[in-house]
Amino acid sequence: MKTDKPLPYPPSVQRALELRPLAPLRSRWGIAAGEIEYQLKGGETLPVLGGLRIIHTPGHTPGSICLLAPKQKLLFSGDTLTRKGDRIVPVRRSVSLDTTQVLNSVKIIADLDFEKVCFGHHQPVMSLARDRILEWLEHVKKKQDQSYK
Repeated sequence: MKTDKPLPYPPSVQRALELRPLAPLRSRWGIAAGEIEYQLKGGETLPVLGGLRIIHTPGHTPGSICLLAPKQKLLFSGDTLTRKGDRIVPVRRSVSLDTTQVLNSVKIIADLDFEKVCFGHHQPVMSLARDRILEWLEHVKKKQDQSYK
C-alpha cells in the first residue's frame, strides 16, 4: 500500500525509513485508517468485567489507552507500559511519539488503584504492580533532582 501521508512512527523510526536501504519498507508499513466503531475519549466505562474504565494515556501514540478493571485491581496497559526484568517502565523513547506525554500518562496511571498489570508485549505482573511504577517515578525524580545540582 502506497501512502503520501506521514507515517505514525516516532521521529527516530521515520528517519530510519528515509535511509536508502530501508526506504522500500515505507510503502509496506503505511497504515490506512480503519473504521471507528466507538470513539473513546477516556473516562468511559465499558460494561465488561464489572465495569472496565477507559484511561486516555497518550504518548506512545496520540490515541493510546489503558483499561482499568477496578473490581479485579487489574490494569491493561497496552503499549503504554512495558516490563524490563522485574521493573515496570514506560514504553521506550524510540517507539514513542511524545515522551513528555508518556511521562504524564505514567503519572496518571500511578494514581489509579490496581495491583496487577497486563502489558501489550510481556508477561503480566500479578502483584505490587502500582508500587513498581511508583518506584520508577521516584527513580526519575531523583535523576531530575541530581541534574539541577
